[in-house]
Amino acid sequence: MSVLPIQIDMLRYLIVLQINDSLVASPTFLTQEFSIVLGTIISNNLPPSDSSSWKQEVSVWDEYGGISIIGKKSIIKQLPEAKWPIESVLFLYPYKKRSYGEGELILLEIKLIGKDASHDFFVNYILPAIEEAGSVIDTTWQPAKSLWGRFDIHSVHIARGNKWEPLFADGMLDLEYKPTTSQWAEGLNFDMHDQPLPIDSISWLTPFIKLAQREDNESLYKPYIPSLTDVFDAFISRINSITPGCKMIEDQSLLLKAIMDVPIISVTKTNFNDIYKPLKGDKIGTQIFNAAIPSSVFPYLRLASIIQIGRYTHFGCGAFIMQSSSCIKNRSKV
Repeated sequence: MSVLPIQIDMLRYLIVLQINDSLVASPTFLTQEFSIVLGTIISNNLPPSDSSSWKQEVSVWDEYGGISIIGKKSIIKQLPEAKWPIESVLFLYPYKKRSYGEGELILLEIKLIGKDASHDFFVNYILPAIEEAGSVIDTTWQPAKSLWGRFDIHSVHIARGNKWEPLFADGMLDLEYKPTTSQWAEGLNFDMHDQPLPIDSISWLTPFIKLAQREDNESLYKPYIPSLTDVFDAFISRINSITPGCKMIEDQSLLLKAIMDVPIISVTKTNFNDIYKPLKGDKIGTQIFNAAIPSSVFPYLRLASIIQIGRYTHFGCGAFIMQSSSCIKNRSKV
């Protein structure tokens, strides 16, 4: 199956930010701050008829102090179920860097998914919010040497397959560019048979936090190693959550076969590291399976790696890549 197994409307933007101060400090979870800051600005800039849902989502942070918690340790004690009122993912790279010098770059990917994949909304509200967040210094909520008010938009790109096409550069926005919500998948390969080596491992770039509800917060964030079944179940839940905006474009029997093949594979080796200690279970790393991921399952996991899965996808969680364990072993010897 070399084609996309499930058609999903999506726009992927890569915003390159450049630090314009001598030194800025980054919080433990910068994506969380981006969500609060940009969400607040967008809610203030929208017309009253459209702003109520945004203000409602932003108000989830009020019990923590609202935007005033930016830069404070209280922000990282526990993640609330907060997001934007549109299906969106914020993904930052580098993920763990804690300080930046003048001229350094931060890569912010924003994915707008399903019925919320609107280029007009990105251009008219999200991009201006990023520009305002980087240029306006407000000491009532911005700590000294924080990122906010201390960066410029270096460039903006939009995905077409595995390439990023320029949308904004040298201070100029290409207003003639009219992206489609399907161009992100153009030329991407979803066929395991085209892979040069057996794919038998998953490396988590950001934490995967299981969707299942537990009785208390302590058990909710209890560390665990996700099985392939956990990963596939999270993918199915993700697909269900973004409809309308996605549809099957293949024989349903192929999905059923994948569901049957998933339990065959088990985890044999793991290498996980804590990266965000206040959130129990927040780990990144690699898990190796006892056999290659079945070819029936691969296309769906390839798609899952792009849309991201599990809890807190809005904050960038649930991003992974699939690869051969032999490649991992070879890198460890270098």
